[in-house]
Amino acid sequence: MSTIRKKLGYWKRGLVGFFQDKLERPPAFPAGLEFTTVGESSEGRKIGIARVGSGPVKIILVCGIHGNETGTVKLGRYLCWWLEENSKKFPDFSFYILPSLNLDGLHLAQKKRITWVADGLAGSMAAGLT
Repeated sequence: MSTIRKKLGYWKRGLVGFFQDKLERPPAFPAGLEFTTVGESSEGRKIGIARVGSGPVKIILVCGIHGNETGTVKLGRYLCWWLEENSKKFPDFSFYILPSLNLDGLHLAQKKRITWVADGLAGSMAAGLT
C-alpha cells in the first residue's frame, strides 16, 4: 500500500510542478545587465554569469545546479531584476549570478519533464539530470 501511495505522491508533485513550469515563465533579464561567458556545457551550450553592481565586495549565486530543479533558475532571474532595481541599496557589493550551471540537464528536464517525474529520483538519475 505504501508503494502505491509513494508513486501517487510522485505523480501529484510532478503534475503540479509540470503545470507551474508551463504557466509561470521566468522574466527576461534586465536590458542593461552585464553578461560574461564563463564556460561551456558538455553539449556546447554557453554558460553565462550576470553581474549586478560594481562594489568591491563580491557575492556569487549559482543557480540551476541540478537540471530537474528549475525553480532556482527562475529565482536567479527574479533576483537579477530585484537587484537591478535596488542596486542603490547595496553600493559596496557586486553580485554575480549564474542563472543555470547545468544547462544540459535543464534542457533535458524541460524536454522530458513528465518522464522523470513518474520515476522520481531514480528516473532523473537514469536520465542524467542530476
